[in-house]
Amino acid sequence: MLRPNIEIGLYSGEESEWVSCKRIANNLKDSHQLANKKIKFLNFGRGQNELLLLSLAEEILRLSPKKIIFLDHQPHPANLLALILPRLNPETILVFHSYGDFLLPFPENWPALEFDLKKFPIMFLNASQRQKSYFQQFLNQAGINHLCPFPVNVKDFALDIVKRKEFREKLKLKQDEFVWLYSGRLSSQKNIIKLIDVFSKYKKQTKKSDKLFFVGAFDNVGIPFLNIYQEEHEYYYHYNQAISALDEDVKKDIAHLGVYFGKELNGILNLADAFVSLSSHNDEDYGMAVAEALCTGLPCLLSDWGGYSSFKKYSSKGRVELLSLKLENGLFNFDDKEVLTKMKKIRKLKHSRKVYGQESQRVLSIEAVAKKLKVISKYKTNKFKGFSSKLKTLTTRWRSGRAFHDSKNRFNSYYRSLYATYFN
Repeated sequence: MLRPNIEIGLYSGEESEWVSCKRIANNLKDSHQLANKKIKFLNFGRGQNELLLLSLAEEILRLSPKKIIFLDHQPHPANLLALILPRLNPETILVFHSYGDFLLPFPENWPALEFDLKKFPIMFLNASQRQKSYFQQFLNQAGINHLCPFPVNVKDFALDIVKRKEFREKLKLKQDEFVWLYSGRLSSQKNIIKLIDVFSKYKKQTKKSDKLFFVGAFDNVGIPFLNIYQEEHEYYYHYNQAISALDEDVKKDIAHLGVYFGKELNGILNLADAFVSLSSHNDEDYGMAVAEALCTGLPCLLSDWGGYSSFKKYSSKGRVELLSLKLENGLFNFDDKEVLTKMKKIRKLKHSRKVYGQESQRVLSIEAVAKKLKVISKYKTNKFKGFSSKLKTLTTRWRSGRAFHDSKNRFNSYYRSLYATYFN
């Protein structure tokens, strides 16, 4: 017998290697708590051994909840679902928040669960419209895939004039010096070297005293989908090489400030005047760094790719500018002329950061997402009709080790078709 008021949120309290995912999971937990004060959170961590997993499964079955919500991106729910689905009441609603890595790197786990999942009403929650469209191609039915942004904690990320003054004084910035900021992983997937290149061209064209600051850790991920892997510190070396090649009058205006979190990161966002990212990462399902920047009132210049595109819909005209991203000869590229034009456009933008910040918070805050979750909870949930043949194809290709690149390590036609929804 289902307990009518019991909802279970499965949540890992462990640190994720993806910093943004940890913030997302914490904030989602708070949003669900606001949406339903009776929700019961249970720990579903990556480090659980077989005994702990069995104990968790028994606790879920004992509670007989009306709804089970998977909040975190790890661990993969396959092992837990295999334990509970055969004995779970078939009226129990299963809800999955889908992150960028929801299907990969274990696409085979989902078809293996398909028979048992078909007994249950299911709902998938996607953080952006393009991720929703991407995800839909793997489903045999419409109406179970819904849009729900990842929330921002606006106690940590909001306009703070005092912080702006304090942090700008620390860096000895003049009042009229315009700061472009990138926050996040410094990685090949994020097109950092390209950003440095176009900023150099922008400086030479405009002759302005603008700065470009980077905040975040360097990684060695490379671009695995193109079979490009990097040694430890290799990308840091490439970054320094790109900086070293610049003219001195440009070089002096680019800096890596280090790694910041929480309220300290809010200080960095407040000292900036615009946020910029040219990311073409395949897992760019949302853009937590962008959402946090928007909640501080920053205008944004973004690649028109994946989850980034949704932010324009959440913002007033001119505040978010999107840059066309093209696949040329199997590699991503930007039109430098378009980038420079839109940088100048944002530079001239007259705006109130207070108004802009409040505009974003009305959609992206923990409280706003809680209201969205309440609405979604009233949607009709249908029994799952299974995964489409595209997921089985993805599984086969993924196992081959050459799913997305050709012999020249360029994106192949399969990648272009699979991620077609992420393009503008």
